[in-house]
Amino acid sequence: MNEKKLVQILVEKGHLSEANRNNLLQMQERSGRRLMQLATEVGLFSEEELIGIVAGICGLEVVELDIDNFVPEEWEDYIDFFVSNNLVPLENREDSILIALYDPTDTMLLRTIEIGIGKKISLSLTPQKEINRFWSEYFQEDESDNNEVEDVEHMIDIASEAPVVRVVSDITSRAVEMGASDIHLEARGNDLKLRYRIDGILHDFPSPPSGMASAIISRIKILANLDISERRIPQDGSIKLATSFKDVDVRVSIIPTVHGEGVVLRILDKENINLDMEYLGFSELSRQQMNELLKKSYGMIVVAGPTGAGKTTTLYACLQMLLDESIKIVTIEDPVEFKIPEVTQIQINEKAGLTFARGLRSMLRHDPDVILVGEMRDAETASISVQSALTGHLVLSTLHANRASQVFSRLIDMGVEPFLGAASILGTVSQRLVRRICQHCREEQPIPALIRERFGIDKDATFFRGRGCEKCNNTGFKGRLGIYEIIQVTDEIQRLILKNASASAIEEAARKNGFRSMTEDGIDKCLKGLTTMEEVMRVAE
Repeated sequence: MNEKKLVQILVEKGHLSEANRNNLLQMQERSGRRLMQLATEVGLFSEEELIGIVAGICGLEVVELDIDNFVPEEWEDYIDFFVSNNLVPLENREDSILIALYDPTDTMLLRTIEIGIGKKISLSLTPQKEINRFWSEYFQEDESDNNEVEDVEHMIDIASEAPVVRVVSDITSRAVEMGASDIHLEARGNDLKLRYRIDGILHDFPSPPSGMASAIISRIKILANLDISERRIPQDGSIKLATSFKDVDVRVSIIPTVHGEGVVLRILDKENINLDMEYLGFSELSRQQMNELLKKSYGMIVVAGPTGAGKTTTLYACLQMLLDESIKIVTIEDPVEFKIPEVTQIQINEKAGLTFARGLRSMLRHDPDVILVGEMRDAETASISVQSALTGHLVLSTLHANRASQVFSRLIDMGVEPFLGAASILGTVSQRLVRRICQHCREEQPIPALIRERFGIDKDATFFRGRGCEKCNNTGFKGRLGIYEIIQVTDEIQRLILKNASASAIEEAARKNGFRSMTEDGIDKCLKGLTTMEEVMRVAE
């Protein structure tokens, strides 16, 4: 049974309303994620509740997983496959296997299992969190193996040798020197492909010496205090790195791939962060609008945009404007990217049970005036954030939505009642990052007639581009800035939210109060010689 058929049956049997079904399908279209996963994330069902219903519909059994009954030798060749696809094998029969999983509607995965293992499959259901717990226990036991301990000691010795230390140091120092935000070490068997993200764009660089992949990754794990023996599940850590140029904090993420372990190092350069709103790209009008929103004593301001759009930096800039000895500011973040001495900052730790929702409940008992929630990821966090905004707190948070006008429907999708959203939200911001034209090699560039006509650009106006020089590594760009759109919630917009009106209707109403789209903001920056039309179209259209 495919997932859309299952959702239709849930509607027919009264487990799901038509409105919620439509919302789920819209969310799936936007995100590409599985419907069963979305249904639990937005709070329509708990995992246990949903698989109980699905088991009844599909005629399947719900099982409990027991690590004591697991015989890994039977599945030695397939362990990595099971882990990466969130499966647990239960019974190996002569012509079939019994497997526990969470989502039985993933028909492509089921076909892959049958083809890969060469047997028919029978299914049982279990919550996703039980699958995670099962494999976590399995790998903890596996770590006690003596042979593996010997292998770990050998890898530590190799990773501490001078050539490996020097290669890792060179990779990180060069990234800091070039102003890269991320280092990508992508697995290619025994080798690694090296790429730096500079001003938002990935660039290829010469790879580390052949055959050193395992040693380099082990060296990074040691620096980040990660488990050097663990190669089957993702790991995250951090490094305080001293380079020849400056000291930086580095966030480390390691994931297993079919080609080996891949690493991404996010460089958090405190010296490079500039929280001045004009420098970040806010126009005079945008700064005025943000000032008006931040003067409110309670309500919620939501910054929207995709990953890497600079949302967190905007929130920090807002905090910088709010800093005052007369108010208490508390944040809950994942991770805390930059430490602010005057602010109480909380780092979430899901393994220890400190989630956004739990941390948010606790921080309310610390009598804050301003609350920053790093991201509203689920229905519970969104609900508590809205309630906090309605009970005398100024709440700042981020959300994954494409436009400022789509924040309201996104919160409704997450289970926030329209009347609560209308009453709590002061304003929404959407943003993208574009590359700055290098000011050392900037030159005028004619505006194409089609662009001039489409956007009503004056005939005497001109655009600019970077020719490319040593200062910008011949790219024509140096640094980034934001393009923004801001909606201040008025009485008219509140009425539209209550009606669950379209994003276009909300934007039309917002124009009466000075709303300008990201594209319009980007064109202004093109005319000022700050960026190019190609950059604006790349991120905003």
